[in-house]
Amino acid sequence: MYRTENQNKGNQTPYYYLTHTNSKWSFEQYKALVMDLSKKKEYGLSKKKVRNLLYSEDITKADVLRGFINRNINDTSYAARVVLNTVQGYFRAKEMGTKVKVIRGSYTHQMRVNMKLDKDREKSYAHHAVDAMLIAFSQLGYEAYRKLQGEFIDFETGEILNSEKWKDQMSDEVYKQYLYRKKWSNIRNEITRAEKNVKYWYYVDHKSNRGLCNQKIRGTRVYDGKIYKINKLDIRKKEGAALFKKLAFSEKESDREKLLVYKNDKKTYEDLVRIMQDYSDSKNPFVQYEKETGDYVRKYAKKHNGPRIDKLKYIDGEVGSCIDISHKYGYEKGSRKVVLESLVPYRMDVYYKKEEQTYYLVGIKQSDVKCQKGEYVIDEDAYAINLVKEKMIQQGQKRSDLESLGFEFQLSFYKNDIIEYEKDGKIVRERFLSRTMPKVKNYIETKPIDRAKYEWHDRKLVGLGKTKRIRKYRMDILGNYYLCNKEEFSKYC
Repeated sequence: MYRTENQNKGNQTPYYYLTHTNSKWSFEQYKALVMDLSKKKEYGLSKKKVRNLLYSEDITKADVLRGFINRNINDTSYAARVVLNTVQGYFRAKEMGTKVKVIRGSYTHQMRVNMKLDKDREKSYAHHAVDAMLIAFSQLGYEAYRKLQGEFIDFETGEILNSEKWKDQMSDEVYKQYLYRKKWSNIRNEITRAEKNVKYWYYVDHKSNRGLCNQKIRGTRVYDGKIYKINKLDIRKKEGAALFKKLAFSEKESDREKLLVYKNDKKTYEDLVRIMQDYSDSKNPFVQYEKETGDYVRKYAKKHNGPRIDKLKYIDGEVGSCIDISHKYGYEKGSRKVVLESLVPYRMDVYYKKEEQTYYLVGIKQSDVKCQKGEYVIDEDAYAINLVKEKMIQQGQKRSDLESLGFEFQLSFYKNDIIEYEKDGKIVRERFLSRTMPKVKNYIETKPIDRAKYEWHDRKLVGLGKTKRIRKYRMDILGNYYLCNKEEFSKYC
């Protein structure tokens, strides 16, 4: 019951949910339970946790929301103060005489505005370097201020020595003119030039003792001899309603068949479609239907008393790499599967077959790594299975047979290694992410070096079987590249 209530609550506070819905609980009952649990040491509820659980203000009101925001700002300020004190303490202990100052974000933001330096977080990571340069250059602004106001202000005490002259000279226009004329016109050119030459460094992930998968449990269905994973959409959420509309109103029968309600319960499906059509002008037709009718969206029944519909199951693609955990749910072998999907990738090995002038890419998953005599190593049997999948060896053969078959080991790539290859006559250099598609030969997933992701219309998967070269670059923390043409195979992690 607790789990169901929590799902229905969503992102609302417990107080708001329990006082604005037809919940089986009252807020008083809930409060009594929380207070009872707080007295029991085994539950470990802190005073702050109890306070959050019993928070009774309406966060939909602007002033309350501002309070939340201000508290977050204060937390950030505290963290900044801790860092400042730590750095100041270091230089004092070393007797280095170095002064450490804090530059407010509002000041650097104003510098950006004045110099017309746009901040696009999606374009690249270079905005971090620009912010750092602005912080460095901001000292020049402070020095300009001191020079301009030095005869009117005692900077040691903060006393204004000549209030009349200070008021006359303290106009924003005078200050700006001085600063722009002497400094800022050149600063923008320096920053713009430097921004084009920003270097990047990434931590290459060699960690061998991680989780094997994303721990998300998926049910499955078998259609036409293929195993498909089943996902759920919440009809009361914007994304869920949009997905239902996309599938239900598609011209393709294959899209509609992805909805299990379409395959198994046509009358309920028709009711859902009708609601979507009748309330098409609203943000979420299902939510609007419940508001106007005072009733839930229900499974079809002659007396309209079917169970409430919260989520709908749909087919979410074919099952790839996964761990079968059906036995934990009492399913017999050969029956419907329950799986943990998305096995975590560990590394990719690159082989070259000179006879075919073709590269072969072998994906190694975290589940292929085992601990042996206190060391993490690649499981040879699991590695052989991967080689069979890539059609490099036959059943019964091992990795040791590769050399006699004409395969030469080249390189190993881990997450965030820099990979260089030739594609369509162009030399491309990117961050390696994973070899995650065992059913699609020699495809890898990459990310750009200078930003978090590609635009939606850009290529995300790359086939490298027939590329003319695959190279690897190592980086130091200053972003300098070092070419690596060839490595020795290592089974150790």
